[in-house]
Amino acid sequence: MVEYYIGVDGGGTKTNAIATRHDGTTVAVASAASIHFYAVGMKNARAALQDLLQKLQLQGVDLHNAKLFIGSAALFGEATPEQVTQLCDGLIEMPRVAMDSDLFVALETMCCESPCAVAICGT
Repeated sequence: MVEYYIGVDGGGTKTNAIATRHDGTTVAVASAASIHFYAVGMKNARAALQDLLQKLQLQGVDLHNAKLFIGSAALFGEATPEQVTQLCDGLIEMPRVAMDSDLFVALETMCCESPCAVAICGT
């Protein structure tokens, strides 16, 4: 069973994350440099993601029991498997990662028929 859900706002200037339990209880928050791989390059984006995940782990988040969703300013739709692999491989188990455009995520929440939440943490 998944114990943690991690939401990542991968903006152009910084990256924010929140980890919650399945009941919505917040267990950790963290920030790091931008993971916008077109703006900072994939090497720097991976280093920032690694820093972010380490900060969550230091707060008790077990990445082996987590699902990660990244809303990325670098994307205009759902990430390709290659993009997910380039950014996340070796940092978190790949089947546990989903990545999409941050704008798409914000717009999609407008169509929800049941309660939901989205945090937009940038400019």
